[in-house]
Amino acid sequence: QTLYSLETIERPIYGSKRLGILRQPVDLFSSGDPIISNSTIGMRQYELTDHLGNVMATILDRRQPYSSGDDTYKPYIISTTDYYPFGYPIPNRSTNTGGYRYFFNGQEVDNEVFGEVANFGYEFRQYDSRLGRWWGVDLEWKKSPDISPFIFCANIPIIMVDLEGREAWKPDKKGHLIAQENDNFKTLSTFMNISTRKAKKLLSVFNGDVSFGDKLELFNNLSASIAHEGGLSEEQVTDMMDNMFMSGMDEPEVLDAIKKLASPNDYYNCWSAAVAGVNGQTLGPEIYTIATPERFKKSLSNFVQVSPDKAKFGKTIIAFMKDGEYTHAAVYYGTDNEGNVYVYTENGPYSKPVIMTLEALQQQYENIYGTVSGYYN
Repeated sequence: QTLYSLETIERPIYGSKRLGILRQPVDLFSSGDPIISNSTIGMRQYELTDHLGNVMATILDRRQPYSSGDDTYKPYIISTTDYYPFGYPIPNRSTNTGGYRYFFNGQEVDNEVFGEVANFGYEFRQYDSRLGRWWGVDLEWKKSPDISPFIFCANIPIIMVDLEGREAWKPDKKGHLIAQENDNFKTLSTFMNISTRKAKKLLSVFNGDVSFGDKLELFNNLSASIAHEGGLSEEQVTDMMDNMFMSGMDEPEVLDAIKKLASPNDYYNCWSAAVAGVNGQTLGPEIYTIATPERFKKSLSNFVQVSPDKAKFGKTIIAFMKDGEYTHAAVYYGTDNEGNVYVYTENGPYSKPVIMTLEALQQQYENIYGTVSGYYN
């Protein structure tokens, strides 16, 4: 009798991006439920990255004492990597005892080509860090005849990244999209998770010729919610609240006063805005109000939790929690070529929603919103 075995060796750990790897073998072939160990101590490897997403080091989820009997500890370092500007590891300044596969720009290395950390597999092309060049030509090389189709990051890799081997659009605060170098209907299709046919139709306003800096005005329910007349901006609401509190008004009085100044379209909160947004609704008095964390949690039961890489433009809710309670919700609005995640978010009572980066949202409201707890499609 022939015996077969099938198991997973590792699984990615995600937050707002990939944080590391859980190296926990799971038997998938035996009958019954997969056998998973309850203990994972020492199995998690976490990434320490720089501003370009380069994995500079990985550490385990356990500590080690500086010396025997010492009550001070240091991290358990699994790998360290220093890079030349174009991504090749500097000899004698790199170690990797744990077999970690992600390095330059956070991309996975392909050791089968050279037998060393040199070749990286991006989504559309293979990259050789020894040469600082792509193995394949730029798919949009006809749009930039003055630039080599093999060039990487315009030859300035210390401040630029290319996460997929192609370009990506950038949203502005009103929800419209700004074209980057080499953007076209294919990159728009990927960015917005729409068909190439629909992307071509959207770009027909440019007569098929998209240039760097062109603004694609989107007339969807999210941009309409941002653009409605009479609404208060986040800055206006914040300034008014500060002035009212300083004048001695209490919180109920402040909220009531702001409500009287706001548009009826703004009578909602972040949870209502996010759920309405992914359901294709333009904000207004008729949308369902989600008034409590418990109601928002119940609303999430209609969605499926996914990893961040499965997020869909305008269709994915990003939920936040603090101290075990839901505090905020936003809508995923794409990822640009530098890896910045954009969100559609309503911040503050009776203010209009805006588009901003997830990083800026977390920095500005960390003490209130806490951290991202999950992505939901």
